[in-house]
Amino acid sequence: VTVSVLYWQLHSEQKSKPQSMAARFYYSAAQTGARTLLTGTEATIGPWSPKLQHGGPPCALLARAIEAEASKAGLPFVARLTVAFFRPVKVAARLEVEAVPIRVGSKVAHFEAKLFAVGGDNGGDDRVELLRATALSARSGSVGPLAPEPEAQRLVPPSPPTDAMEPMFKASQSFGYADHLETKCAKGTHGKGPTEMWCRVRHPLVEGEGPATPLQRALIWVDSAGGMSHYVNMHETSFVNADLTLNLIRPMQGEWCCMRARTDLSGPTGQGLATAELWDTEGFFGRVSQQQVLESKL
Repeated sequence: VTVSVLYWQLHSEQKSKPQSMAARFYYSAAQTGARTLLTGTEATIGPWSPKLQHGGPPCALLARAIEAEASKAGLPFVARLTVAFFRPVKVAARLEVEAVPIRVGSKVAHFEAKLFAVGGDNGGDDRVELLRATALSARSGSVGPLAPEPEAQRLVPPSPPTDAMEPMFKASQSFGYADHLETKCAKGTHGKGPTEMWCRVRHPLVEGEGPATPLQRALIWVDSAGGMSHYVNMHETSFVNADLTLNLIRPMQGEWCCMRARTDLSGPTGQGLATAELWDTEGFFGRVSQQQVLESKL
């Protein structure tokens, strides 16, 4: 979905609408045999339109389906997940997810998952593909002591989350997705370049299920890397996040995830790259990247 000057106007538009706090991101809209259709709650509403979802929750739905297949394969640790964004996801859409193994080996397994909108605005069973993910799960187990990390590549941990830290968005910038996350800014300012931001996901992903898994919680959050670290003048330039790739060296631990995010832009090619280190209270655990396509509004 294109970022534009309407960004802040839409914040105000959504704030004027009463919204109850959802206890989950999705609920079951229909059950037909083995098929379950899900619909988003107000917790999925993104900043661009009250009718469109933020990219994070749909990515987490794909991860949920992939985790189920990876568990069946006996390789439950999902080490890499890439999502291609084909179309915006409407909040009111009935969604269906399919995941299949591509190849399962003794050390790694590859999977594919697709997110469909079912029925459109007129009902029925027609399906339109919205997102597609590929993933790699890997054997996980101790390999004993490793050589000390080279000093030149050691990363400085972000400051731990505290009550004194400001949230990502001000109260005047309220919208569903942001209202259902607890965020704390450790360094920088949202939308003004490199930023370090902690997040705690408050709710289960799907109604009737337990807490979201570490992978699901990470994906709900990390799609915000480009949004929080961009520095474009929204009156002059728009951009779309075309994809997302998450790489992990271990599962996220605890409730809090910090992104140390930055965005690099090229005017001559109209391309951008948002990247972020991922930290929890135990240390570094992965990275996320997003390819961006820029467009002049002048």
